[in-house]
This record gives sequence, C-alpha cells and structure tokens, in this order.
Amino acid sequence: MNWFGRSKKETAAKPSAVSATSSGGRSGGGASGGGASRTNTANTVVSLRESIATQEKREQHLEKKIEQLTEEAKAKMAKKDKKGALFALKR
Repeated sequence: MNWFGRSKKETAAKPSAVSATSSGGRSGGGASGGGASRTNTANTVVSLRESIATQEKREQHLEKKIEQLTEEAKAKMAKKDKKGALFALKR
C-alpha cells in the first residue's frame, strides 16, 4: 500500500512534462508531435490567465478590506479609543 502518491510503475510509464514540451516545441512542426504540444501550451496559457484573474480578485478584496479596517481605526481614534484602533489595524 502506497501512502504518498503514485506507484513507481505509473510514474515510469509516463514521460515528464518538461521533456515532452521541450522536444515537441523544437521538432519543427511534426505531424503528430506539434499539434499535441500546441494544445497543451494553449491549455497552459488559459489556466495561467485564469490564475492571474483569481489573484487579481483576491488582491482587490484584500485592498478593500484594508481600507475598511483603516477607516474603522480612524473612527475609533476619533472617539479616543486607542486600544480599539490598534486592534483594528492589527487585523
């Protein structure tokens, strides 16, 4: 029983992604190898763009949250609540 991933037989049977993309891209557009690597590259580009979009959404959410907590800290300082303001900034 293998607790940590795939068995050695499965990993040895499949070629690594690095060797497949590096040889497929430099083959000069062969009939069978070129099409597969192009679709793989296109899928990778799409997934990376989705990841970038997700990261940008997270960044916008965090910036919005920071602005809200800063405003809360300023409001607490206006009410002379130093501990509350400090706690709001720490959040």
